Amino acid sequence: MCYMKKKSAILFLFLSCLLLSMAQPMQFVTYNAAQGLSQNSIYSIAQTKEGFMWFGTQDGLNRFDGKKFYRVIANDDSSFNSRRQLSKMITALYADSDDWLWVGTSNEIILYNRYTNKFLKPAQVFPGFSIGSKKWIVKIQEDANRRIWILTQENGVFCYDKIKKRMITPLWKQGKNESCTHIGINSNGDIIASDKTTLFTNDDGVFTPVKLSPAISYGITDITDIAFIGNQIWLLINGRNIIILERRNDGAYHAADFKNIYKSREYLSDVRIIHQSDANTVWIGSRTSGLIRVNLLT
Repeated sequence: MCYMKKKSAILFLFLSCLLLSMAQPMQFVTYNAAQGLSQNSIYSIAQTKEGFMWFGTQDGLNRFDGKKFYRVIANDDSSFNSRRQLSKMITALYADSDDWLWVGTSNEIILYNRYTNKFLKPAQVFPGFSIGSKKWIVKIQEDANRRIWILTQENGVFCYDKIKKRMITPLWKQGKNESCTHIGINSNGDIIASDKTTLFTNDDGVFTPVKLSPAISYGITDITDIAFIGNQIWLLINGRNIIILERRNDGAYHAADFKNIYKSREYLSDVRIIHQSDANTVWIGSRTSGLIRVNLLT
């Protein structure tokens, strides 16, 4: 009898702790200029293999080592800066499989060598690369086939094949390449894209529209960003609402609201970018209010 009471007490304690941990809301941390960011407008986020986080702001490139923010100022003898000044507005960042940090601005796309602290034109490293001049870069990503996808503000998507060393043309079942406003790629090589109102998956090399109703019951007027977070698709709508999509076995999508899952006393009102840095951490950047760091486990 005594043994059974002890066993029941242990079981009760375990279940109480489990329920308490489940009831606690997911947490996130906020960063802005007060913590060292050069500017509160976050346009882009990336992480390099040594663990540094990189943030593109309206006032240049910032590196975060987990404790402090540092603004990047390239060496004066940089082969890029020796010709003209780099745009301060860093609109896209991506750390590729060859250890280059791709940097997109409101005017150009360049490579940053963080070991020599120099900027280079992509064609200096990757033969056959060309997207023309004066392009506002929105996002840069690489797929499992070593193709670099570059999204621009008004000229659609460009794709560079590192293996074939040439540019390739994206294909669309519906919609136009010039209308594409967002693109996302996961570790499995799956590719998604969107225009202002429609989400697309890349099936057999062709972008195909996704039916989101009835998962999302209201009309979508402005898709602000899209991202793969694990097996989910996070869809940022109208700069305010983050909808989390999960695909069911029947192919239909289930939708959940970010604010119903991740609780906090403060949310960003003008979100513009979502980035997953590791299996447990998602960074969300805003236009004017800095950053939040979301812990997916707590």
